[in-house]
Amino acid sequence: MQVTEINKNPLTRTRFKFVCSKLPQCTYFCQTVTIPGIGLGEASQSTPLVDIPIPGDKLVYEDLNFTFVVNEDLDNWVEMKNWLDDAGYDSTLGTDNSPWAELFADGSIVVLSDKSNPVGVFTFEDMWPTSIGALEFDITDADDAVVVADVTFKYTRYTYKSI
Repeated sequence: MQVTEINKNPLTRTRFKFVCSKLPQCTYFCQTVTIPGIGLGEASQSTPLVDIPIPGDKLVYEDLNFTFVVNEDLDNWVEMKNWLDDAGYDSTLGTDNSPWAELFADGSIVVLSDKSNPVGVFTFEDMWPTSIGALEFDITDADDAVVVADVTFKYTRYTYKSI
């Protein structure tokens, strides 16, 4: 009989890294991320006495949200804003010269072990930003608090793979 070793270490909330080819400046500045929930719609089978719920045929993915620290020269915020600008205004959309595919990128959340080794990867396919939050400056802060920005992405689907 083969005995399988069980990993008894808990998953730590602070061990992850965000990676996206369109956002290289954000890789080491991501502070929080929420892996989106997934729902399966439902249909209803009518019967004379009661409607019976049955599984639907479409998955519904929640948005991908994360918060990143804005670096001092705002490079990471600017690359995020430029991506959002490109997605929001493109005079060539709907023409033969449309760079539609260039508006999407795959992104990954690499989950790290307590020793900072990769243990798994969430891959978000064909993602694009839908919003970037406001930058808040406050001269009354006693500390040198860092400026952060919230970002929301849509995507077609995501997968998880253990490493």
